[in-house]
This record gives sequence, C-alpha cells and structure tokens, in this order.
Amino acid sequence: MTELLLLHVLLTCFMTGLIWFVQIVHYPMFADVGRTEFSSYEIRHNQRTTWIVAPIMIAELATGMFIAVRIEGNELAAAVGVGLILMIWLSTAVLQVPEHRRLMAGFDARSWRRLVLTNWIRTSAWTVRAFLTLHIVRDQLLHWKQARTAPNAVKRFWSFNPMPQARLTAAGTGLACGIGLNDQNLFMALGEALPT
Repeated sequence: MTELLLLHVLLTCFMTGLIWFVQIVHYPMFADVGRTEFSSYEIRHNQRTTWIVAPIMIAELATGMFIAVRIEGNELAAAVGVGLILMIWLSTAVLQVPEHRRLMAGFDARSWRRLVLTNWIRTSAWTVRAFLTLHIVRDQLLHWKQARTAPNAVKRFWSFNPMPQARLTAAGTGLACGIGLNDQNLFMALGEALPT
C-alpha cells in the first residue's frame, strides 16, 4: 500500500507541475502560433498531449480511488482528493475539450480565452490535490513513527515498507513537488524513518 500511495503522490505532483506549465506558459502562447498554422498545431497538440496525459490521469484516478477505500486515518482527505479528481475529469470533458475542438478548426480568440480561463479550475484542483496527498503521506509517516516507538502499539500505517528506498522516495516526492519544504514535522518524520 505504501508504494501505491507514493506512486499516487508522484502522479499527482507530476500533473500539478504540468498543469501549471500549461496554464502559465503553454495556453497563453496559443495566440502567438499564427492563424494559418494554428489548426495543424492544435491537432498535433491534442494528439501528443493525450498520449502523455491520459495514462497518468487514469492511473491517478485508479490509485486515488483504491487509497480512498483502504486508507485509515485520512479518510476525509482521501475522499476530497477523489472528488477533486472527478471535478478535474468533468472540467476536462465539459469545458476544455469542447474549446480544443473549436480551436482545431482554426484560432478563435474567444475559445482561446475561455480555454485559458476555465483551465484555472483544473490548475486549482490539482494544486489542492498535491497538498492533500502530501498531507496524507506526512500523516502516515508520523503515525508510523509513533507506532514504531510506542511499545505494543497498533501500527496505523497500514503496511509501511521500512526499506530505505521507500523512505527516500517519500522524501524525494515531497521535494520534487516543492511543497512542504519548510514542514518541520515532515522532515522530522523522515529523519526518524531513515537508518542511523
């Protein structure tokens, strides 16, 4: 289960970074492509983006739902996380995909502006998801540390793998997302988990 949670965090953080890049850099530059080249550019953009994003979004949904069903101690955060995934999928299907289809016929300033504006829904949702998933990992690490140090304690951290690689992956995930860098509790938990 630990590996699944860490995979889920990596998927969410990847999509969070990607959506911020798309929102701040990629979509705003659509207006600079040029009207004659735009239609073929948009068609290629959609094809190539789908090959990268679709498998990650599917994996994020599947792992998020599995974790929400199996987690102990962070049920609300996990459920909110799945709700945000569903909101992202709904926004993609109902708001962004129709604008991309309109743009495949040629650049339209109104469709482009709607695409940029409505994409803030996904950008915000993935950002909140990144914080939620890192909160869950931090909380699970703290519970594992407490269970490990208390005699005869029941371990709430389902099946945390005490291998150094898993703990280092958790630390790397937090650092890769750029979130929680000043979270002293996270680093204290990681410090306790690492071998001395």
